[in-house]
Amino acid sequence: MESCADLHVAIGSFLDSFAEIDPSKLVAKVKTHLLTHAPADVRLFGPLLGAITEAFESLNGVFRDIEGVKHRVAGGAWPLKGEGNEIVWARCGPSARRLLHEHRILQRLLGWKGPEVRRPGSVKLAAVPVVKGRKGRPHREIIVLSSTSAALAFNSGDFPADSERYKCRNVGSQSQEICCRDSWIVSSSPVPNEEIVTGKIIEILQQTNSTESIVILERFVVQSKRHELYNMPFITCPSCPHSDVKSQYF
Repeated sequence: MESCADLHVAIGSFLDSFAEIDPSKLVAKVKTHLLTHAPADVRLFGPLLGAITEAFESLNGVFRDIEGVKHRVAGGAWPLKGEGNEIVWARCGPSARRLLHEHRILQRLLGWKGPEVRRPGSVKLAAVPVVKGRKGRPHREIIVLSSTSAALAFNSGDFPADSERYKCRNVGSQSQEICCRDSWIVSSSPVPNEEIVTGKIIEILQQTNSTESIVILERFVVQSKRHELYNMPFITCPSCPHSDVKSQYF
């Protein structure tokens, strides 16, 4: 307790000296207030050398440098003083900017990941849920096509109703983007005399014994009428709610 009393006196003397030099900092800097709680912290946690985190603040400069390098090689700009103290925005040259796109080790070190490019029509299977307490490798669920939303599609007769399928997480589009459930897409239509179809993905299914995949869409019709405020066309859902479209048509 005697050392805590000495600490209390030392902190008071420091704050008095601090106030003579720059009294406004006593209010502006939170650390000067935290110092007054140091004796209570010693009683609760023991010597402050075992609890302080100031040593880790020396890494702030390292993190700042890393973010600066990441900003520059990713194509970001930074201000420089030009003639007459005019601010000029500078950027790295094309060779330096290509480093981040070409070197995967540098990408990992800077925590940057490039866009995932997917082959059109390729699918990624849904994750297999792990049942707590069940031993052994979990089995992927197999579903029959007739028990899915595909059974409601107007062209469901194009596919065997008893075919077995796996659920998929996403599918690659023609533009090499990743489309998941509830994604809005524009796709080639399986309907004769209809070139394209606009819809929202309901399910993505892959056949168990092949790589053939189908995408079930909720079809919408783009109207000629536009919204008064947003000037965007209205879309409506027709009476036939679902459309089954082969993924390779994307």
